[in-house]
Amino acid sequence: YTALFGPPAAYPENSYTVWSDRLHPDERAQVMQSFAEAHEAGATSWESTHRMRRADGTYGYFRDHCMMQWDETGTVVRTVGAVKDVTAQQLAS
Repeated sequence: YTALFGPPAAYPENSYTVWSDRLHPDERAQVMQSFAEAHEAGATSWESTHRMRRADGTYGYFRDHCMMQWDETGTVVRTVGAVKDVTAQQLAS
């Protein structure tokens, strides 16, 4: 993650904002809507393939996978995600 998106010191406390700010402008609204719909539905996982800005300013294709843990009141108490660079696969297809 650091090699792609920069050193941890560059991340503010709100990792959701860091993530959403890196989304390609042409895809940001769609990806954010998809994530919001999963959240509103109480989903425990979410996946998306979209472009994100790397630390060097270029964009690549990434597969995001997020797991959400909910408490008994319906509040997300933990979110864990993984990001995989799938640029080579996207460009080959």
